[in-house]
Amino acid sequence: MNVYLYVEIAGRIDSKALWHDVECYGVNVTDLHVKTLIYGEISLRVALMVVDQAAKYGKVQAHIT
Repeated sequence: MNVYLYVEIAGRIDSKALWHDVECYGVNVTDLHVKTLIYGEISLRVALMVVDQAAKYGKVQAHIT
């Protein structure tokens, strides 16, 4: 079963390094300078792994639907 993942990471981060960490999961990364977004449709198990990777870069707010 797939879910939709939407994650916001507050502040400026190294989004290129983040992309390197999560690209294998098939999600999108968008750097908006004041925050970075990760989003996409993936399995719940993979969504939890992506959130774990994102947490290495700062405070995250994640929505899984």
